[in-house]
Amino acid sequence: MVSRIATLLALLLVLTGCAEKLGGPSSHALGVGARQGGLFDEKGATDCVGKLIRGAGLRQETLEHVARGDLAGDSDWTMGEGETGPFDHWVEYKMDKKCGVLPWVSASSLGESALEGGLTNDPKAANCVGALIRDADLRKDFLGGLPHSSFNLPEEKWWRVRDTDKQAFKADVESKMPARCGVRPWPEKRPWNEAPAL
Repeated sequence: MVSRIATLLALLLVLTGCAEKLGGPSSHALGVGARQGGLFDEKGATDCVGKLIRGAGLRQETLEHVARGDLAGDSDWTMGEGETGPFDHWVEYKMDKKCGVLPWVSASSLGESALEGGLTNDPKAANCVGALIRDADLRKDFLGGLPHSSFNLPEEKWWRVRDTDKQAFKADVESKMPARCGVRPWPEKRPWNEAPAL
């Protein structure tokens, strides 16, 4: 009887594995591709994020792109219009609570935002700068907002940033950029965390 139950369980595992393969990339492959594409850095969250992506109801073609790491900003592929909402609500919104990682708070995505926003103008240093930002002592909601803002929010909104965020950003990112990444902060424009010139 025990061997029959074991056989049935083994068969069930094989069938569910085959069903996942028939339906496209596995959850693990999706998580690995999403991590390569800059959605997150934490290896321990790979399978969890992959399951969220798999359950988001995305098209087969989209799943294949995700598994290949095509979420990265330098990809010429974009997600379909009807899929961005489900991806946002089913994956990005749930990542922190279910998997313990914020979406797009990876060294590559933060580095890309730092380039777009002018914190650095050196593409070779972008990942290093992104890693400094990711590892800085910043509040979760402030850190989570950086990739979407590209450091270019209208000036008045930056004044809502807490002084502790400004101090941590200055201490953990700006001051470390020359020694760690070989670039100085804000090479071509006034920093977002200083008062505008009168």
